Amino acid sequence: MNFIKNSGVIKIICVLMVFSFAGCETVKVKYVDSDDFPSDRIYRLKTVYLYNGKNVDLTGMDPKFKRSFKGKHNVIVYDYEEKLIELKDISSLKIEVIESNQILTAVIIVGVLAVVFVLAFFIAIGTGGFQMH
Repeated sequence: MNFIKNSGVIKIICVLMVFSFAGCETVKVKYVDSDDFPSDRIYRLKTVYLYNGKNVDLTGMDPKFKRSFKGKHNVIVYDYEEKLIELKDISSLKIEVIESNQILTAVIIVGVLAVVFVLAFFIAIGTGGFQMH
């Protein structure tokens, strides 16, 4: 265990853990018009700004966009499908776009596995687990 105390192994593992949590997913806040939904991305609806000047905070109300709901088309349902807002009444939306970086995630996973393998190898050599002749 002297190997672990004298080297920066613990620091390296901590830095890799920080990067693995920070690099995998990014959340960006965007304001979009009602006809500019980012259909190719994952997003969370946060606030709806209506043409009449009112704002509806959708945080924690399970908002979802639906093409058709209870005879109406292009609506946002919220409050566990109890309330709805038609898209034609919305001037803009505040959304959180969730983006993930698959390449960075793969590099971090491979890197962590490599570090664990190298550490296990050196610990095994240091404790006499492998006998070199």
